[in-house]
Amino acid sequence: MILINYSIEFQTPFRVGTGMGQAGFIDNTTIRNRDGLAYIPGSTIKGRARAAALKLAPSFDISTHSTTSDQTGCLVTQPDGPCAICRIFGAPQWPGMLSFEKADLHGEISNILKTLDLHETPIKTHAQNYGRLLRTGIGIDRKLRVVVPDRLFTNECVGTKIPFTGRIIGEFPSSSPIELDLALLLAALKSISHLGGGRGRGLGRCEFTFIKIQVDGKEKSLDQLISSLAGGGLK
Repeated sequence: MILINYSIEFQTPFRVGTGMGQAGFIDNTTIRNRDGLAYIPGSTIKGRARAAALKLAPSFDISTHSTTSDQTGCLVTQPDGPCAICRIFGAPQWPGMLSFEKADLHGEISNILKTLDLHETPIKTHAQNYGRLLRTGIGIDRKLRVVVPDRLFTNECVGTKIPFTGRIIGEFPSSSPIELDLALLLAALKSISHLGGGRGRGLGRCEFTFIKIQVDGKEKSLDQLISSLAGGGLK
């Protein structure tokens, strides 16, 4: 059984958009839970980690399927089973063994905001307005390097120094090199420098920190696991 508890601390405001606007005032709102609090979907974290792992794998001589010829993942008929990327993240032909849960605002702050809203009637605004930022931008024609007419837009962002916390749980097949796969996943998460949209506009700079790493109930050290990849610790 694999258990990873982690926190994400943002150095700049971030935006994980819904793709939907709000009353003609905001063009793209931030994704929120039923209490109005912003969160980071597990699919966002999984997608960024998978992309990072694909880039890191060749550096550690870890073979993966060809993303050019086999874009959907390893073939079922592959004699040695799925590659490290498909084992960790799954593919259409291979079930994902790990569950990437959403990352929520740190529990203590979340509880305070929900308590404030509980006693506020009829409009509850504390959770929804916490860290809320509106950023206005303009469309740019990259080719001509000029402003695109009628392309003024406003995005909702979140700015907070309070970390978000989440977890990854599940298990790898018994036949897989568990510690090597886990080390690649942790290295990928650690290498993520941005989450969400607007990276080119300075949004979403972040850092992952691991609170707990367990394999079958036994605590594991990040440095020890990473050393199995590179022969040295990752600070």
